[in-house]
Amino acid sequence: MSSLPPSPYGAMPAGPPPAQQPPAAPGKRKWLPWAIGGCGCLVAVAVIAAIVAIALYVASGNSPKAAVEGYEKAWSTADCELLFSVTTEDFRRGLTCAEFEASAGDDPTADLTVLDSRTQGDEAIVVARATPEDASDGDPVDVTFRLVKEDGDWKVDAVSSED
Repeated sequence: MSSLPPSPYGAMPAGPPPAQQPPAAPGKRKWLPWAIGGCGCLVAVAVIAAIVAIALYVASGNSPKAAVEGYEKAWSTADCELLFSVTTEDFRRGLTCAEFEASAGDDPTADLTVLDSRTQGDEAIVVARATPEDASDGDPVDVTFRLVKEDGDWKVDAVSSED
């Protein structure tokens, strides 16, 4: 009988069994990155909210410039209701819609370009240049609008120009 080497299959390996690594101990969770991330998210949300609020305020047309543009549109379209909505009661004291509509049609139309707008509290000054659409109607004229805040809305209170 010949001697055959023992079969490796099913045989126990020689030597001690392999050592198993103990499971890793649960580490302490680091709270600092979570705190910084959370604060960063809150700041980002606050900034976005502020931008949206400003955009809505500007888009609402509640600005001195928007009131001046409304005033100009009222004159160019003879829109008495619009004129009354963008001017103070003192400004239009004694003015009737019929008088306004009659005089609005007499003025030549002009393009109005806002040159400067300054606000201090509830008062504002807007300087604009009125350029006649037809050059034969004259040269551009700088117009100064004094506005006041009335019930939260900007209203034209006085208008002056340099002729």
